[in-house]
Amino acid sequence: MSAPALAIAVMLYYTGHIDNSELKRRFIHTLLAGKSKAELALWGERYAGRVMKSEIRGDALRELHDIQSSGHVVVLATASIDLYVQPLAAKLGITNTLCTRLEYSAEGDITGRLMEGNCYGENKLRQFESWRASCKSPGPVHMYSDHHADLPLLEQADNAFVVNPGRRLTRLSAARGFEIKHWR
Repeated sequence: MSAPALAIAVMLYYTGHIDNSELKRRFIHTLLAGKSKAELALWGERYAGRVMKSEIRGDALRELHDIQSSGHVVVLATASIDLYVQPLAAKLGITNTLCTRLEYSAEGDITGRLMEGNCYGENKLRQFESWRASCKSPGPVHMYSDHHADLPLLEQADNAFVVNPGRRLTRLSAARGFEIKHWR
């Protein structure tokens, strides 16, 4: 698939002909298929470092530190790909991750396929439920999200927090009684 084919895929997505999981699969196949995990490991580390510096807000880091200090189990659940989620989680001191996992060949090359599908919406909820079932005593679940696709997941939490929501998520959160946080 080429750059023009990716442009067509984006148009198909925005016109409702393919979902975001298929769009992600097409991008991954086009941009990463055939590359080795080792070749992209350095990229993942660098990108995780940039995310730490420019995307993670100070309020989020403080709240994460407080949660970790109190002994709670932390799970980073995201639709982002494992190539940089794993290094980012390590930088944050998080050992449990649920993310979109790339499939690798026996030789360690990316096939362009996703192992368990896109960790998004209902699929993220299924992955979380599987993780939670495997825990001996996970304790109460405090869930944070900034996207409406996580509503099924937020509804399973003992304490649901919506962070820096847009209008749609603000409205949906208010109807469900979720606490809204504005992190800087």
